[in-house]
Amino acid sequence: MDLFEWITAVKNEVVALPNTMAEFRVGVEQLSKITKRLATATEGIELVEQHLEASGALDAAKVLNETVVGMERQVLKVQKNAASIPGSQVVDGAVSDLQRGVSEIARWVAGSAPPETE
Repeated sequence: MDLFEWITAVKNEVVALPNTMAEFRVGVEQLSKITKRLATATEGIELVEQHLEASGALDAAKVLNETVVGMERQVLKVQKNAASIPGSQVVDGAVSDLQRGVSEIARWVAGSAPPETE
């Protein structure tokens, strides 16, 4: 590149500099907004986490889940022995209903969906 080409290239860059700087300022402004939003969102997430821990909701969910698992075990035991109980068809139907209910609670506790009400 000779001197004349270099001067022309520098001149073109200087002419484009105001637009380039304006675009740069817009980009920095947008990045600043995004950073502030991310900081706010992070603070919100941390607050929710603190409230969950302070309220004992996470511990309660764990206890509820353990209870549901224990109930499911008991339902299976009763179902297994239902044939030896007089009127076992009635018992079996009730146990099946209970098992469905317990399964719905287990899914709800696991976070899939709340149980439907009739």
